[in-house]
Amino acid sequence: MDTINSSLPLLILLSPLIGFFINGVVLPLKYKGFAKTGPDVAGGVATAFIALSFVLGLAAFSQLHGENPAVVNYAYQWFDFGGLKIAFELRIDKLSGILVLIISGIGTLIHLYSMSYMHDEECVGR
Repeated sequence: MDTINSSLPLLILLSPLIGFFINGVVLPLKYKGFAKTGPDVAGGVATAFIALSFVLGLAAFSQLHGENPAVVNYAYQWFDFGGLKIAFELRIDKLSGILVLIISGIGTLIHLYSMSYMHDEECVGR
């Protein structure tokens, strides 16, 4: 059985973190504070990056068929002592792929819903 070496698991993990960084650091610097960041801008950025994580999860899950049991992003050899070798890697198999799709899909819907009910709040970006 072969695994697929891909950067998709790392991108799935980093996508929401990039959205958090943009909402938490870049937008307050651009708009001179959290209070001036528009609710549509902050909500749109957050929703877009969670949705990107869902789309990347779909791409990774679509590669799991036949002889490909997992999509793996190998980082480095963490431990190598004698015959024991432990690698640090991100792995998406069929079970974790389903969980990625559920969590990122529902997270996208939560962000979409929160954009409407938090529209009149101050400091939405925070």
